[in-house]
Amino acid sequence: MIEVGSKNLIRDCLMSVVKSQSLNHAEPTSAQKGKKRGILAVCKKNSQFLCNDEQPTFLVGANQAWFNYATGDFGNRLYFTISMIPLQTYLTTLKAAGLFLHIEGQGTPMFGPGGTVIGTDLQQSLIPELMEYLKFAHMNQIFVFICLWNGAYVTPVINERLHGLIKDEVNLQSYILTALTPIVTAVMNEPAMAGWDIINQPEGVMKRNVTDKNPCWDNTFLELKSSGRAIGWAKELFINLQASAIRKLYKAQNKEPLITASSFNIITNTFQWNCKNLYHDYCLNISGGADDGYLSFWSTYSFDIKSEGRYDDWAPFNHYYTEYHMGGDHLPPRPLVIAGFNQVRGRPHSKWDIVKQFNHLYSNGYSGGWTWQMNAQGPDTDDWITQAKGISSLSGKYGVTVGPFGALSSPLGSLIPKNLTIPASPVGK
Repeated sequence: MIEVGSKNLIRDCLMSVVKSQSLNHAEPTSAQKGKKRGILAVCKKNSQFLCNDEQPTFLVGANQAWFNYATGDFGNRLYFTISMIPLQTYLTTLKAAGLFLHIEGQGTPMFGPGGTVIGTDLQQSLIPELMEYLKFAHMNQIFVFICLWNGAYVTPVINERLHGLIKDEVNLQSYILTALTPIVTAVMNEPAMAGWDIINQPEGVMKRNVTDKNPCWDNTFLELKSSGRAIGWAKELFINLQASAIRKLYKAQNKEPLITASSFNIITNTFQWNCKNLYHDYCLNISGGADDGYLSFWSTYSFDIKSEGRYDDWAPFNHYYTEYHMGGDHLPPRPLVIAGFNQVRGRPHSKWDIVKQFNHLYSNGYSGGWTWQMNAQGPDTDDWITQAKGISSLSGKYGVTVGPFGALSSPLGSLIPKNLTIPASPVGK
């Protein structure tokens, strides 16, 4: 069982189920074996993750995207027969990994008539496969964040399964009852299980250019800000109801999960620059009606405008975390993880190589950085050697423990007091 040594931690921070042994890759020493395991948490009072009781923590890792997009990597014995070796090979070099589960619904969950979900998968192997993956991750002292759905890459026909869950609450509830609930129940107490990303880049599968008197459902600002690079969405019950279901399962065990939804761009997470945080607690609540269906931390992707060879004006690599004001006037600060970035889409390249990117996030108040993507598929990703170079560059920083390539660290930037005068340019610019 986990014992928490600090009363302040219990009072000020939301506990998650995540536990970890020593944070390096070496075999634990006798002294380390005697220490209590850590707990990953979100502190209510500031914008930090905490680990090992009260240590401010910066999560460094990479996205472990699909090896087979057409079928997915889990369920129907695909992990045991095809994807286990390549997925595990990369895991041995990390401290935190983002795993994609259902993607668009092409392999799992199991769909029945009318788009309802009737189970996890036909061969009922999805949960045992996930358990095996998480146990391997724990052996290598890795935190895993499971991304349930992918909205970034829209595949005709296949994507209709995901669309059906978004558009039809009855279908969504069938997924929550017959797939999500048994999955979460089975894996939530695994030591490597760090948190849940409901959907990656949800803007890609939602309604475009919606005008509504309710600002939460009006996304016309996206047309002006993104220059057609993404589409927006109307009502966010898809995120709200899944987050609520996950949180209820954790609360039943007096635990608090880490939940997020990774946006395509920071403009849907901020109230600055005439933008709106579409994933604010209020917006999610009025969309799905579940007041416990909120996000524990913010996450977003950051890539250049490919046609212009530069980051947009509001990109995280041009700003401090404290400039975004994501919670508005009513929410306390929450961690912000840059959940997808890389060197090949960091422009100009001379200014934003992978080492500079990681060190910018570490030094300017962000709570994590995950490269895209570990298995380097497609033209818009770095090779793994480049990604590992960036991850390992944080070795030796304050509070950092880094194995061959992985890191888990404590950023000084996250500790900037609210009343501190911030200079015009971020550190290192």
